[in-house]
Amino acid sequence: VFSTAPNIELTGPVDYERLPGIIKGFDVCIIPFRKEPLTRYVNPVKLYEYLASGRQVVSTDFTDFGPAAGLIRAVSGKEAFAGAVGEALEGASAGQAEKRMEFAARHDWKSLAAGIMKIIAGEEGHELR
Repeated sequence: VFSTAPNIELTGPVDYERLPGIIKGFDVCIIPFRKEPLTRYVNPVKLYEYLASGRQVVSTDFTDFGPAAGLIRAVSGKEAFAGAVGEALEGASAGQAEKRMEFAARHDWKSLAAGIMKIIAGEEGHELR
C-alpha cells in the first residue's frame, strides 16, 4: 500500500505535451532507480527533461551519468538520498539552472541524430555523450 504526503500528487500517465508545465511545479526532480545490473547502462530520458527545466536533480547512483554527473546529485542509500533532496530544497543557484538547461539543449534528439550520422559517416573522434 502506498500512502502519500499532502505535498505529493500521483497523476498517473501524463501526456508528453503537458510534461513541461508539470515539471515547472517541481521543487526538485528525482530519479530513484535501484542500482542493479539492469539499470547499470540506463540513460533515462527523464534526466534530460528535468535538466531542460533547469530544476535540480537528485538521483540514486545507479549508473555513470557521464558529462551530466556534475549537474546532478547522484547518491547511494536512502539516508543520503533524503539528505540530497533536503539540500536541493534549501538552495538553488540560477547559474546552475542555466548550465543544466544549456546541457539539455546540447543533448536533444536533433543533436543525438547528428552524432549518429557522424558515426555512420565514419568521422573520427565523435562519440555519443
